[in-house]
Amino acid sequence: MLGGLARRRAASPALRLILLPDGLWSQYRGSCARFDESLHHSILLLAHERGYLDRILRPLERLLISGGAVRDEVPNQYRQDLRESWVLEDDPLERHHAARTFAGRIAELLLAAWIEGDGATLLALEAWGGRHDIEFADAAGHHCVCEAKYVGQEDEEFQGFLNLRRGESGGRWVGMYDALDFALIRVFEAALQLEGAAGRRIPCLVLSAAAEQLYRGMLEAPWIDWRVPQLYRECQTSGMEALLARMDHEYPSLDEELGPRLSAMDEVWIVGLSSDFVCRWIRRLRPGAPV
Repeated sequence: MLGGLARRRAASPALRLILLPDGLWSQYRGSCARFDESLHHSILLLAHERGYLDRILRPLERLLISGGAVRDEVPNQYRQDLRESWVLEDDPLERHHAARTFAGRIAELLLAAWIEGDGATLLALEAWGGRHDIEFADAAGHHCVCEAKYVGQEDEEFQGFLNLRRGESGGRWVGMYDALDFALIRVFEAALQLEGAAGRRIPCLVLSAAAEQLYRGMLEAPWIDWRVPQLYRECQTSGMEALLARMDHEYPSLDEELGPRLSAMDEVWIVGLSSDFVCRWIRRLRPGAPV
């Protein structure tokens, strides 16, 4: 399959210039022969093997490539994040972190292309050096600003899986209350980034296929009352304990701010990104309004 991907790379500027550039390609090929208990597999190679690589490449080439070259306005850090270099990490947990960052960047661009395909006009992207992830004029002409937060498999869930593969104990599965608190915190973070933005402000959760399985049926009443959202603070995992400790340090009035911050947003979007890279609606709601 690497031979087939090499041929695709030769013909695709998105693969050759951004995702798998020359400086990475030789190392990448060697890493794809390495297997361990994490069962990590290159996202791009898997997409190629399963026949849906174009669902990644077409949006990237439309949004990031011009005249056969990477658009000048694409920030260097953005280009670095879009290299599939996570496969080179030796430590499985570090590899997991880096893979989630890579998948999040892909998700952000696929979301932008999906919005555009729904009749919107893209005005600015973080990928073009913009302040926000996605700015667009919707089909009705409204100026909208979106901050996307990708939700993949969390560290402790991955560690639990890894320990099972190794025949070891330790690691915990993410419980419902921690998952709900994590979702609310991510929406809160997006709302903070949108403070002062002109236009309709839209925090968006993009759920990976694994995250959607976890969250199915949870992001609605009675588990979250979007009119008056509240954190559960059950802290079923050490990861959530650390996240809440950091948030409480940075925002001492987090619990009091959560509801008003979200109510100031025009909408909250929850979008699913399937394992074959297709976006679809899960929920679209107005904070503070009856669900």
